[in-house]
Amino acid sequence: MGWSFSCNDTGRKAHIESITNQRHFSSGYVPITCRVVGSHVWQLVQRPDGTKYITLDLIAKERGGGWGYKSIDEDCGPYHYDCPITLLDKADPPATPNAEAWRAKVFEYADRVKRLRREMETLKQGSVLVVGPCQYTLLEDLGRSGWRVKDQYGAYWRLTQRFIKSQLKV
Repeated sequence: MGWSFSCNDTGRKAHIESITNQRHFSSGYVPITCRVVGSHVWQLVQRPDGTKYITLDLIAKERGGGWGYKSIDEDCGPYHYDCPITLLDKADPPATPNAEAWRAKVFEYADRVKRLRREMETLKQGSVLVVGPCQYTLLEDLGRSGWRVKDQYGAYWRLTQRFIKSQLKV
């Protein structure tokens, strides 16, 4: 139920390869495909009875040590929702109510991300973002770093994409 860490630092890539390898799973369980999203390793796995389900391995680097992982399958309802929809499409129907509820949240999350992406694409130079009592005029798109803006008092700021997304109503 906890984390498993290695004493040896073999590197992130080698660590991911080790937890997506057949040897990582119990006999009869077969990893079919995987996707890495940040520190989340999502996998489609086939059970001995032939059903396919989703599993998540959270990965982390221990300070001064090696890489570690914590495995959670969809039946536990992991509290992470960035699982690629393509994996869910290949999985069999959920086997438990927890898995069913978790999958619904994954689809909600994916829909919200899609709407946020569309909303972010509509932002253009000269648009005004209202945050509480402040108004920010968008001056320059800084790409992944956000936007250079000017507030109603004439001060210049950089608003991160994360902050702007948190203010959008989607």
